[in-house]
Amino acid sequence: DIADLPPEARAEQLNLARLGIRSAAAAILGTGEKTAGYLFLRQHSGSREWSPEEEQFVLIAAGIFSNAVARRDDAIEREKLQAQLLIQEGDIYYDEGETLEKAGDHTTAIQKWQAAAGKFVVPAQMFEDPQITPEALFKAARALDRAGDTAKAETLLKQLKARFPDYRPPGM
Repeated sequence: DIADLPPEARAEQLNLARLGIRSAAAAILGTGEKTAGYLFLRQHSGSREWSPEEEQFVLIAAGIFSNAVARRDDAIEREKLQAQLLIQEGDIYYDEGETLEKAGDHTTAIQKWQAAAGKFVVPAQMFEDPQITPEALFKAARALDRAGDTAKAETLLKQLKARFPDYRPPGM
């Protein structure tokens, strides 16, 4: 019964009452210190006592949802780390291409820039993140341009402008 909530839950009590909820069984969705939401069983028609089975159901369901959210968050973080790793690998290939070009080995430099573009294209096309994706698109276009594939570079720059119109590469 929401009338039995402690004084420190007065704001929640008022919100539940405003929604017409007279009684609720609830559990927090989340893991550790991160709260993803709440799971509620509610009753509008009046006060009631929730059975131990109903309370257990809410706790079990909340645990299932919390674990699913945690697995999703872990998968997103793993994808982000993989995208960042591909960009770092692409940076290495790109820099090797620059070094080879300065040393006069244009053919091998082109191969390095093509390899860099291949690394950058994966997060540019397969991962959606407001910081990582535009960086990968820009770097892929730059590497393709250095490798002499200006048509593909221009296509990627058009994608960059269309998808991330406010993106500005660092130092530009």
